Amino acid sequence: MTKEYKVNYSEKKRIKRKQIRNHPKWDKRKWVRYILIVIVIAALIILPSLPWTATDFIFDGKNIEEIKANTLYNICSASVGIVIMFIGMPVFIYFRSLKNTCADSINYYLNETLILSDGGLEYGFVPNNSSTNQYTLDRIQYRGIKRLVVNTYHERLEIYGDMKLTVYSNYEENQILYIENHKDDKRRFYLYYENSEDLIRTLEEKTGIKVQVINKQEE
Repeated sequence: MTKEYKVNYSEKKRIKRKQIRNHPKWDKRKWVRYILIVIVIAALIILPSLPWTATDFIFDGKNIEEIKANTLYNICSASVGIVIMFIGMPVFIYFRSLKNTCADSINYYLNETLILSDGGLEYGFVPNNSSTNQYTLDRIQYRGIKRLVVNTYHERLEIYGDMKLTVYSNYEENQILYIENHKDDKRRFYLYYENSEDLIRTLEEKTGIKVQVINKQEE
C-alpha cells in the first residue's frame, strides 16, 4: 500500500490566513498593530503638510506665496520618503515578522511530499531557509507512533512518538548532511492536503490508535 497526499494550495493559503488570525500572539498584539498603523497614517499626514502649516518655522517667516512650488513639492516628497524609510519600513518588518511567527510552520515547508506506505509515514520538504538542493525527510514507523491528536480549531494533526530525521545536502545525489533519531518527539501537519480525512483514517487503522480530537487555541 502506498498513498501520496498532495498539497491543496488554495487550502494551504486559507489555513495559513486562519492560523495567523487564530494564533494567540496575533490577538495579544492587536493594540500594538493598531497603534503602529495610526502612527504611520499620522506621520504621512503631518510631515508632508508642515511646509504649508509651519512656514514661519521652516521658511523664516516667509509667506507661502513667496515660496516656490518646486520647493514645497521637494520638501513634501522628502517628508514622505522619511516616513516610509524610518517609520513605514520598521512597521512593515514588524508586521511581516509577526505574521511569520503566527503562521507557525506553514511558511517553512516548500515542495512537500507526504506518503503513507506499509511501513509508515514519510514526509519530505525543502526548508524555506535553505538552498534548493537541501532536502529534509521525516520517517515515522507506525509502531513508533504513540499518540494522534487533531485540533479542529487550528485544522492540524499532531503525531507523537519516535521518528527519524534525515537531512540531505543534495537529495538528487544522495548526499546526507546528518541523520537524527528523535525519541518521544512531535510532528505537526496542517490539514491542507487533498483527502486529509483519509490520511487520518489510515493512520488510525495502521497504528491501532484512536485519534484524539480537541478544539482549542494553542501556539
